[in-house]
Amino acid sequence: MAQAASTSPELMLEEALRARDPLLRAKYATRGLSHPTLDKETQQLLLRQLYLAHLERDEFEAAQSVARQMLELGVLVEPALHDLARACIALGDLSAASTHLRSAARQGPPHRRAMHSWHLGRVLLHNGQSASAVAAFRRASRWATDNQALYRAHVALAAHRAGQQADLRAAYEELGAMEPLPLYAEFLGAELLAELGEVRLSRTLLRQFLRQVQECPAETRAALAPEIRRAEQLGALEPPSQP
Repeated sequence: MAQAASTSPELMLEEALRARDPLLRAKYATRGLSHPTLDKETQQLLLRQLYLAHLERDEFEAAQSVARQMLELGVLVEPALHDLARACIALGDLSAASTHLRSAARQGPPHRRAMHSWHLGRVLLHNGQSASAVAAFRRASRWATDNQALYRAHVALAAHRAGQQADLRAAYEELGAMEPLPLYAEFLGAELLAELGEVRLSRTLLRQFLRQVQECPAETRAALAPEIRRAEQLGALEPPSQP
């Protein structure tokens, strides 16, 4: 009995939550998942710890597979959809990520719809669907209770890329006035500046963004994979020579 108690799914979940090393996290989660008596809620939580362990090790295909298992359980469906979308984003499958984020936005409670709509807008924008991104960012702004400057700046950027009228300078200035300044504002500000032709300052912000994002949790870095790739590409560009 003592042996069974020492390896119970609940105890393994506690150990996985405490683990600082992804291999240990995966070990405890896998051990808990192998238990013969396992309720769906605990199984879902153990799967998520295994999912996070894969993200921490940049094992995105494995993370995607685990996220699908989480979704199939039918427990906490909306967060599972978001986790699956995050794995798809990390793998560069932006079309699939868009589908999952739309589903998450439909199924999530009102206080989480702004988040899902914003992430959907990001994915659409990176996938070259600027007009659709405008609509997603506007939905995010309608649902949001904070970070309005961030959403409005994204609306302006997406609208500009869709060939619509947008005041990028005003959007950049409003974004810079946010307190505290979100990490994402570094990247978004750099994008606005690049569109305004201010390449040097844009590159400075991109470098700051890349430095700061390295300190973020693995799940955040995975979600920001398109921004990280773009920042690395744009940050490596030399500014045009001055006449």
